[in-house]
Formats: sequence, structure tokens, C-alpha cells
Amino acid sequence: MRERTQLVPTGRFRHAARPRNWIGKRHGVRDDLPVDTAQEVVLESCGDTTWAERNMNPKLDLLQGTLDLLVLRTLVSMGPLHGYGIARRIEQLSEDEVLLNQGTIYAALVRLQNQGWIAAEWGASENNRRAKYYSITRSGRKRLAVETSYWQRLSAVIGRVLAPSEGGPK
Repeated sequence: MRERTQLVPTGRFRHAARPRNWIGKRHGVRDDLPVDTAQEVVLESCGDTTWAERNMNPKLDLLQGTLDLLVLRTLVSMGPLHGYGIARRIEQLSEDEVLLNQGTIYAALVRLQNQGWIAAEWGASENNRRAKYYSITRSGRKRLAVETSYWQRLSAVIGRVLAPSEGGPK
């Protein structure tokens, strides 16, 4: 008999208590068996993806901390922007390899504001609607310099490790 693999994310919820935004597909699973022995679930939900989904999805997942760096850099280069404008600019510069939903960008903006790295001010948008505009603070510029240096070092190291070595197998 084939062993079944459970792909439910780290036991945060069980079969009967799924979050509202959870969308799952069960393939050939018997509902009368216990969850830990019978559930094969492929998740199509709030960031919980399987290896197969990540490799079939052409869009890139951001590593932890990179969104903050991208937001800070966008505010330096573009000046004060509202959240939607920040998200669209990041998507544009990434050539749509990174797609940001509202929940993701606004959570990052709140986090950055709580850290004191950005400031917010209400203003009127291009279509004359009330919008919160974000700008980078002095401490945000310092943090951007530190994070940029870190990511440049890290990407250089990863590039060296992934590059084929001279004289070795390619």
C-alpha cells in the first residue's frame, strides 16, 4: 500500500477548521480517516505553497526582509508615494516577476512605520482621493544603506557558490 504524505502546513489548522481564505484540493482522500494518515492537500492559499507550486509558478517569492529593502529603495528613488504606487513601481522594476497584493505591501508599510524608517502623511492622490503618502526618514536611509550592503554581499557570495568552478565539473 502506498504511503500518503501530508502537505498541510505545520499543523496550524486541521480539516474541520480551515481559515476562510483557504482554498484546497483533495485528491482521492477518504474523509473518514484521521487527518494525519489520510490527508493529501495541495494548498493554493495565503503564501502556503508546496515545492511543486513554487516551481510551476513563474513569479518570484521574496525572501524575508527583501520587501522592506525594496520599499525603502523605491521611496528614495521616487520620493513620497502611496502604498499602491509603491507596489506598482516595484512590480514595474521587477518586470512583473514580483507581484504584490495589498495585504503584503500595507503590512510592510506598517512594519516600516513602526520601526521609524518611514513616515506617513495624508494627502490627495492623482484621482483626487484621500491617500496616505509614505516617505523615508533619516533612520530609514541609514537602514537602507546597511541592508543594501548586506544584500550585495550575500548575493555576491551566492553567485560565487553557484558559478561553475574552473577545472571542476560543470
